Amino acid sequence: MIPKSQKLLRCELESLRCQLQAQTKAFEFLNHPVTMLEKESCLQQIKIQQLEEVLGPTSHQADKERHKWDVEEGQQELYEALAKGLQGLQKTLHDEEVQRACTTRCLQLLAQEIRDRPSPREAGVAGPHPPLRPGLLSLLDRDPRSREAGGPRFQGKQRHR
Repeated sequence: MIPKSQKLLRCELESLRCQLQAQTKAFEFLNHPVTMLEKESCLQQIKIQQLEEVLGPTSHQADKERHKWDVEEGQQELYEALAKGLQGLQKTLHDEEVQRACTTRCLQLLAQEIRDRPSPREAGVAGPHPPLRPGLLSLLDRDPRSREAGGPRFQGKQRHR
């Protein structure tokens, strides 16, 4: 006959074996879905990489197009600013040419008036020359900006000899 203590030990051993088998089956049962999830995750990673490789040049091309568009837009803005600046310079140059022409005309009229005046000896007058027309000299002294501010402009007629 087997002592009671040995029977208890055998029962405990059998119970532990049953628990171990149950745990092993449970582990196998749970391990299968985890393994399947791991495989699916790896497949998804591979698919993502493949799609990124396919879309990479396309998205890179889109980035290039956006950059090209931005550069072209910046160039257009620069050209517009340069055109406005050039127009301003052309207007300034035109205004200076008009002022120079006016000044030249005034000097020509002044020189003509001086030439046309008789000398004191010819006029039989003792003393200095008679004064020049006052409006002619004031035009020469006038600041060119006063014309833009609405000052009077030279509108005299050319004297012929």
